[in-house]
Amino acid sequence: MGFWTKEGVKKVGFNYVFAPTVALSHNPQWGRFYETMGQDENWVEKYSQAFVRGLQDVRNDKINGALGTAKHYIGDGATLYGCNMGNANVLRFKSFLSRNSRGYVGAVKSNVGSVMSSYSAVNWVPNAVNGELLLNNLRETVGFNGFVISDYDDLDRMFNTLMPRTFMNFTA
Repeated sequence: MGFWTKEGVKKVGFNYVFAPTVALSHNPQWGRFYETMGQDENWVEKYSQAFVRGLQDVRNDKINGALGTAKHYIGDGATLYGCNMGNANVLRFKSFLSRNSRGYVGAVKSNVGSVMSSYSAVNWVPNAVNGELLLNNLRETVGFNGFVISDYDDLDRMFNTLMPRTFMNFTA
């Protein structure tokens, strides 16, 4: 899939894509359930590694394909009630990170160039500004050394709408 995605985007003149989605699909109620590579973290790690390898086509330390973006970091497939732009309530943080990071581990093994943060939050801290996740886990534990981007208009939306939001109103 990565190879064919590369072929298609290069023909129309692009060299950067927002793929692959390596979030685990914990809840079929989640509106982006279809966008993932599945719910088995072992397979998602293998699929993401292969996808990025085919997409970026790195030869002689040069990307000959399209720069990939592993997304959406992290836990958007584990939000309460499957809400898009929701919150993942996490009690066992190490276990959560170990399981949900595997797709990113696979992408990093193939030197993915960028990672997109999730619209969602983990324990009510929005992922786009979560230093524990983006710096400590993604950079130091997973070993990612590319650049991180937020999802479309996420920072503006977050600061203007009290992110995270779900269909439920938790404000006083």
